[in-house]
Amino acid sequence: MTEAVTAQLWAAGDANVTLANASLYLEVFGHIVIAGSICLEQALAAEGKSGDFYDGKRAATQYSLPLGVAQVDAQLDLLASSIAPPSTCRTNGFDERPFDPCEPTDLRRHPGFRQDMDGAQD
Repeated sequence: MTEAVTAQLWAAGDANVTLANASLYLEVFGHIVIAGSICLEQALAAEGKSGDFYDGKRAATQYSLPLGVAQVDAQLDLLASSIAPPSTCRTNGFDERPFDPCEPTDLRRHPGFRQDMDGAQD
């Protein structure tokens, strides 16, 4: 499934749209590599051994691995969905100018602004 999701993300033809979900994509592969290797390491350490300590390692693996797989599956489904990443959405629905987080905002234009909040009347 990871190959199909990767191909689908790059099929957009726009690197900005593809890379908009880079954090989630990297998180998915981090879970696959790190969680998978930890579970495998614990299972191999407990293989053929008995005792409460090794039973605990097996129990932890049996608990953690299905949860990790379910989380990865859900994240891959989200990546494969047609939901537009936030960077492709309009962030300012009140006018046509693109939102600029560095531009100072005039709070007096905000509909919830009250004159007593201005501070100029103190």
